[in-house]
Amino acid sequence: VIEIELEDSHSTMYIAHDTSPVEAYGALTPALKNHKGASILHFNRFDNFWEALMVNDELSTCRAALERAGFTADLGVYELGPGKMLVRAEMAESVVQALHCHVQRRGGGQLKCSDVVVSGEFKPIVKLAVSQFSRRNIFVQYETPLHIQSTAIRRTFVEVLPSSSEGQVTQSTTDVHMGSARNPRRRRR
Repeated sequence: VIEIELEDSHSTMYIAHDTSPVEAYGALTPALKNHKGASILHFNRFDNFWEALMVNDELSTCRAALERAGFTADLGVYELGPGKMLVRAEMAESVVQALHCHVQRRGGGQLKCSDVVVSGEFKPIVKLAVSQFSRRNIFVQYETPLHIQSTAIRRTFVEVLPSSSEGQVTQSTTDVHMGSARNPRRRRR
């Protein structure tokens, strides 16, 4: 057995030995067309969720990528309840915004301890991890797809503020008493 660690967790490589090559992925597989969305998995219970989701080595790359992007898997930080979020780092901001909208539509009802927000590529890993870390039968009761808004920054603008020479200025009393036409400092040369 040979273990290869790729520097970029999104990288891939081809492996072949007397057969046709097979593409092997790094710790994070590339986003596939059928894995664009995210959904909320509502489990029937939350036995050992902390160990299954927040300590589990199989999900450590996801958690680390979220942290590098300035996010966390703990949704309590975003005042969304005690649920967890395991999504691609580049989706995290859109997912958090979608979750806030979801909570508002539900009348402020936050996510529960048994709710896990996942992107498509992490769904099977989360389901397996949750079932492996519990002695009782844990299953997804239902799944709620999230409506994620696509956002893109097309252009940036720079606002030019007025300089300090524009606006109110102190003027000579000569202008007030004699008029600006008679002020010798204002005469055109």
